[in-house]
Amino acid sequence: LPLLGDCLLNLYPKFEKAGITPQIAFQSEDFCVMADREALRRGFQNLITNALVHGGGGISISQAGNRLLFKNPLCGTERPNPELMFDKFYKSDRARGRGSSGLGLFIVRELMRKMSGDAEAVLEDENLLITLYFP
Repeated sequence: LPLLGDCLLNLYPKFEKAGITPQIAFQSEDFCVMADREALRRGFQNLITNALVHGGGGISISQAGNRLLFKNPLCGTERPNPELMFDKFYKSDRARGRGSSGLGLFIVRELMRKMSGDAEAVLEDENLLITLYFP
């Protein structure tokens, strides 16, 4: 997915500053989706930036079937509520601003739904997993 590569490349200085090397694994090199290019770019940027700003270091992106999975370690003791993560203005720790509006994941889900897809979040061990489902 060249668009994902472009998004990762655009954020390279932030990865370098954080000492993070993204891990990418695609089940199929021919993976392709029919989607609004700018909406998908915005969604990818929001997910990657969210991992950089709120994660505990590191991000992996994998593809299986019609899904893309974004996985990053959680930061410290912070445990977001996966059932609320896509709510408008949700922040897992309201005491810390970190310059966040709480709209990033809300926007991701809204954009995916407008493209007949969806997004979900789960916590697994010490990781946040966000899955994008494509039609």
